[in-house]
Amino acid sequence: MTESNRSNPKMSSSEVPWQERFYDHNNKIEEYLQNCIFRGCSVDATIYQRKVLLHSIFRRVPIADATHPTGMGHLLIWGIIYLANRKQARGY
Repeated sequence: MTESNRSNPKMSSSEVPWQERFYDHNNKIEEYLQNCIFRGCSVDATIYQRKVLLHSIFRRVPIADATHPTGMGHLLIWGIIYLANRKQARGY
């Protein structure tokens, strides 16, 4: 992977629209946070901090995405799964 690819990785174009993947991404984060609440995390501090941290982490990774209205989105949970599957397919 070249330096430019590391700073701006390209995901394969998906048939699923950006808005739908973004909605699903946010639902997965909310499911994770609900699980934290179920396990006894503090809603006022811990949950808020985790939510802010997760959203911040994903927004910091720009991704070229043909389905995004501007052509550039940010990393979504399913993007990580896609990258992990690609890596496994190459024998890592």
